[in-house]
Amino acid sequence: MCPATSFLELTDSEFRASYRIGSRIGAGGLGEVFLATQISLDRKVVVKLLRREVTSDRTNLLRFEREALILSRLSHPRLVRVYEYGLWNGKPFMIQEYLEGGSLADLLGKTRRLDIEETIQFGRQVGEGLQFLHEKGILHRDIKPANILLTRSREAKIGDFGLVRQEGD
Repeated sequence: MCPATSFLELTDSEFRASYRIGSRIGAGGLGEVFLATQISLDRKVVVKLLRREVTSDRTNLLRFEREALILSRLSHPRLVRVYEYGLWNGKPFMIQEYLEGGSLADLLGKTRRLDIEETIQFGRQVGEGLQFLHEKGILHRDIKPANILLTRSREAKIGDFGLVRQEGD
């Protein structure tokens, strides 16, 4: 266990026995996102890794842990699932459900506009996810097209809970 957090620490061999890292599919100020395969289940997953320089700030580390912990305890068809989180080579990681449809921002970048039926469908689906979160006392605080992820069949799920706030925080 990491002394500053409750992260489970995995050795390099333990992590690589469970996950095969593939291509980098995203990056931001706090970390990188990779497509990977969970070897035991032969399924595609997303691995989010915090940058080492970011982890020196305890606030970032605790925010990442809170996001992982909250998401790992929630189960709803409109939320991206978290399967596991911990430390790998001293870097916090999070294993999430992989959604093949990209983000709503990606879709809007390609099509520029959605038809009314699809707009209503996405609005309803995101609303269902937000209602579930609010019933649990959780505020997302960063709903935007880049944080709405899509399945191959264009079902919307809410992701990226980095700014999540639980009632009472």
